[in-house]
Amino acid sequence: MALKENTVMSESILVVGMSHVEAIDRALDDADRRQIRVLALNREPGIFDVKANRLDLSAITGSCPKVVCLSLGGNFHNIFGLLELPQPIRMGDPTLGSVPAPPKRLFVPHDLMRLHFERRIDRLLSHAEAIHEHFCEARFFYLCAPPPIADETHLARHPGVFRSRLHMGFAPHDLRLALHRLQRDIYAARAARNGAVFLDPPMQACDAGGFLGRDYWANDPTHGNAAYGRLVVDQIRAREALAA
Repeated sequence: MALKENTVMSESILVVGMSHVEAIDRALDDADRRQIRVLALNREPGIFDVKANRLDLSAITGSCPKVVCLSLGGNFHNIFGLLELPQPIRMGDPTLGSVPAPPKRLFVPHDLMRLHFERRIDRLLSHAEAIHEHFCEARFFYLCAPPPIADETHLARHPGVFRSRLHMGFAPHDLRLALHRLQRDIYAARAARNGAVFLDPPMQACDAGGFLGRDYWANDPTHGNAAYGRLVVDQIRAREALAA
């Protein structure tokens, strides 16, 4: 539900982000909603102009929430690396040498890939400072995006925005995980810089290989479902209690 102009905050936890927060919103029951509000910026044109990448929080007034949880963007690792690129790549890895290992791929040094990710992610993550300033009395948690989905049958059945590029084929699993870890490290570094707590994906939601577990897939190629959102809500509440 879109917020009304001059919305007055009364909830103690505010979750702000883009499409990944919708799993959290779907997980909330009536009791949750008395304490938690989800602000999905992609559904709030009066607050966030997607095309201009302009954020205006002036319509949100009232008491400051105790906790603000940020999930700004988070899908770049999928946009970049769910499917093979026209020139398949392998990324430098300090432990393994490269991911994946086969040499018949263009080698991209880890630091160069990180720089590329930082520049692309910062388009949305740069709004974090304005959100900190607006809710200056709140504690901040930064939510890691869910890990990628490994199952290629599911991905092909629910390709979403990737449908027109399915002919490129799916990128290797180890590369996709490495790109998610790279993005995770960038968000964790920004959280530390801004004095925020970084929350990794709930361990219960990950399979043995580190991918998103089957019970937590949405009917699309990149997002968690309401069950995943429920785990994140419980994670937020547990961390809030610990920080209190």
